[in-house]
Amino acid sequence: MEASGEVPRLSNQELFELLKGSAPFIHRHSAVIIVEGDRTFSGVYAKFHGYYGILTAGHCAKDFMSGERFGLVVSESMHQFWADPASFEHITIGDDENGDYSLDGPDLSFALIKDHRLLAALFAKDIKFYEILFDNVNRIDFRNIDTRSWCVSGNPKENVAVSFGLLNGNAAKMVNTTAAVIQGFFQNYEEKGGHDYISLSIGSAFEEFPVDYDGVSGGGIWYQKLVLFEKKTLAIEPVLAGITCWQSAPTDQQGWTIRRITGHCITSVYGHMRRLLREKWTLEQQSRG
Repeated sequence: MEASGEVPRLSNQELFELLKGSAPFIHRHSAVIIVEGDRTFSGVYAKFHGYYGILTAGHCAKDFMSGERFGLVVSESMHQFWADPASFEHITIGDDENGDYSLDGPDLSFALIKDHRLLAALFAKDIKFYEILFDNVNRIDFRNIDTRSWCVSGNPKENVAVSFGLLNGNAAKMVNTTAAVIQGFFQNYEEKGGHDYISLSIGSAFEEFPVDYDGVSGGGIWYQKLVLFEKKTLAIEPVLAGITCWQSAPTDQQGWTIRRITGHCITSVYGHMRRLLREKWTLEQQSRG
């Protein structure tokens, strides 16, 4: 089926019921990263030009790639899945080659998977890699977007719980985390210093919204595009629009506590990342003669 016709304007309740259906797709592409000390990081499994890896915030990649190993959550059930930083190549997307990340940006990285055995193991766990193609992002028309159809995906640190139990007959520390899809509202888009940035306003400390978004950095910013199939069936098609990097201090808006979540957007992800991976591919071809 192909999308057709003009999408009707829906009430908040009608739209939010539809938005729930996008969570499984977003979860299948979401990376959950845990390092020693129970720290969590977020990312998006992504691919382009034959390269596969984890797209995340630069300060996150710098941290989880600096240790001896880190865990990847690849199942809903209890498991161990360790990754060695040596199995990755840390590609910095931006001008900050030293990794001295600041609130001014840029703050974006691609942890490229070099180990084919690790990649095969992720495929076996049904991990999905989002293709960073213009055909995908071109589905977002910033002149005609629904400001309500936005979310971030990630792992709020406050939801991490530690317990102890048996794994394969051996005593082990269990780290439980929640991979969340958190609805927000489009707030702002701007270009600065050769990169672009997008901001969403998102709830804090009420209903199921986390008090703090620590741990969500590196997760995806998704536009949940509403489409109409055959002029009768409404559906949501999530489009990766960016990567989260920073959160603001909480503010009060009409009696609600709100934070602003900001991250890199289309130029950074679909422009700079693609360029760097193309350049890498060209250099590798040249080195092979």
